[in-house]
Amino acid sequence: MRASRLGSRNAQRCRDALRAAQPEEHSERLAGRLVGGSMLRGTVEIETADRGVITARVDHEVTSLLSAYANRRITAEVLVSTVRSPHGREHHSYVVLDLALHTS
Repeated sequence: MRASRLGSRNAQRCRDALRAAQPEEHSERLAGRLVGGSMLRGTVEIETADRGVITARVDHEVTSLLSAYANRRITAEVLVSTVRSPHGREHHSYVVLDLALHTS
């Protein structure tokens, strides 16, 4: 467990930064290759042509597909959460809603 101690001034700066963050969500379809994952952490890694490798959270049902889908082309419906800071920095996180083998 990590712990941090902040003075009242720094704690207020943290609160102000969190209030100013601009979160948004949208769903998106990704096509790529399933290149890794962890049943323990509940994540998969999807390699896409335009974004490189994306790590996404998944539920247990999806992690059970890891060995069958490993290194194969897949399509994934993902929920993308983006948080923008007032200074222009962005953080994206991904959650897999649906995963299927790519059909062509």
